[in-house]
Amino acid sequence: MYIANSNENFLSRCQLVCSLILQRGKVFAGLFLIHWLSCINHATAEVRVALVVGNSDYSVAPLRNPVNDATDVANLLSEKLGFDTTLVLDADQASMQRAIRDFSNKIKTADVRLFYFAGHGVSVSGENYMIPVGAEIANEDEVEWEAVRTSLVLNTLEKYNSGANVLILDACRDNPLPKSTRSGSRGLSELNAPIGSLILYATAPGQVAEDGIGRNGTFTKHLLRSLAAPDVHIGDVALDVRVAVMSETDNKQVPWAESSLTRRIYLAGQSNPPASTSISAESASIASNTVQPTSVSVIPGQSSNNYEASILGAYSSAAAAGDSIAQAQMGFIYDTGRNVKEDNARAASWYRLAVMQNQLDAMVNLAALYLNGEGVAVNKAKAVELLLNAADKGHPTAQRNLGVLYQFGEGVEQNYETARYWFEKAANQGHLDAFVDLGDVFSRGLGVSVDEKTAFTWYMKAALDGVADAQAEVGYSYDEGIGTTQNFEKAMEWFEKAANQGHPVGTHNLAEYYELGKVVPINIDKAKQLYQFAKQAGDTYASEALERLEGQ
Repeated sequence: MYIANSNENFLSRCQLVCSLILQRGKVFAGLFLIHWLSCINHATAEVRVALVVGNSDYSVAPLRNPVNDATDVANLLSEKLGFDTTLVLDADQASMQRAIRDFSNKIKTADVRLFYFAGHGVSVSGENYMIPVGAEIANEDEVEWEAVRTSLVLNTLEKYNSGANVLILDACRDNPLPKSTRSGSRGLSELNAPIGSLILYATAPGQVAEDGIGRNGTFTKHLLRSLAAPDVHIGDVALDVRVAVMSETDNKQVPWAESSLTRRIYLAGQSNPPASTSISAESASIASNTVQPTSVSVIPGQSSNNYEASILGAYSSAAAAGDSIAQAQMGFIYDTGRNVKEDNARAASWYRLAVMQNQLDAMVNLAALYLNGEGVAVNKAKAVELLLNAADKGHPTAQRNLGVLYQFGEGVEQNYETARYWFEKAANQGHLDAFVDLGDVFSRGLGVSVDEKTAFTWYMKAALDGVADAQAEVGYSYDEGIGTTQNFEKAMEWFEKAANQGHPVGTHNLAEYYELGKVVPINIDKAKQLYQFAKQAGDTYASEALERLEGQ
């Protein structure tokens, strides 16, 4: 009886890498897309939980929009985005703290956890506070006793680092403290986003945001539109909202973000977007390294997504004006075909412009194009040069990619020690694929003695953060008792987690548990279904298993 094992899992990853690693090894906002495995139908639904708080009715400096903002955000999350949402309006300190406590209890099994606050917020001695309704604050020393620490929410989210955490603070409209007690700082202080988290601020650290003249504040108005847009990854929301708010406020308000997300999440889902949006009047000349101002036009009758069109227009205008982040995003848009026709040559042109301004994400993505020969001639030396530049500047994905190149001898002389050096650099910054790579290093003895316990430790680190490859490896370790104590129940649990993400080997191994009656009763129909899913996901041995079962 064939059992898909760790070697098969490793070889599967090698094939992805060598075809080339970086087959869709594209990144934006620090995200790496190496694994493009199809989702399978039996994957369990994602559990999403949100707490939304809006405070307007302050006795000092009341605000017009936060209650509207919070209500609209809560409605969007619950009615269209699948969140179990709790809405709290005009809350005093006790109510806010109680809501956060209840939220903490609800998110233990959630895949996506989101907290949103609209209202007054202040920073005192580097600590951010959300101001409740009814707070009586005569001086800054009293803020600690009357307000709610933002770190209370952040620490709650940090306990759960699988899936994704999202913290949104539209809390910088102005400083509500008496003028005689205000410090020199304005707005909120920057936080440190824990692994697997995204923190969105209505404006840059130390600055204030506009309350808006309509139903919603300027920031939340655009946040609502971006969150509701299909095919928009939550990590891209930060960029979309920043560009839109800057455009509306003539750069007076610049939304800010901190991200350490480890997976791509499309809250409004994904579709197969038509090539309906085109960017016209563009001239991204490689020779001259100049780009003319661009505009966005929607082809009549093919697209009604005016918000997507406006975002593309804002990005293209900012990119043409020389903004390196916008240039990198324009490259990414053409690279991935986000509501435009995929055009790798045009993507490369935008990436080059961003690289000229030392934009690190653009370096990584342009390197991937050179490695694969997409839109440019294959040039592995140039790819390595770009990755080294970004890696030396601390970019974790560049570091991880370099490790892969050295491991397989692509564009460089094969060197396991150098590969491990770069994997460790990336892992020290929380790069989850680097965790898996280090697991492979120690499980296969790549330049080191085989050490299954250390390998298991690295695989488990990534598995706990939702990496399907690692979950399949952990399942195999428990199944065989390699690097850990043999435990079929835990093995099946991890195979199921991997299968729920469409992982071919994890799905195959789960199917065998049903076929052989390991942990669960024999269920041939279930086994056939899972083998079929594994086949669809690319498992090369699933057809053999299906033929065997059909012959019984």
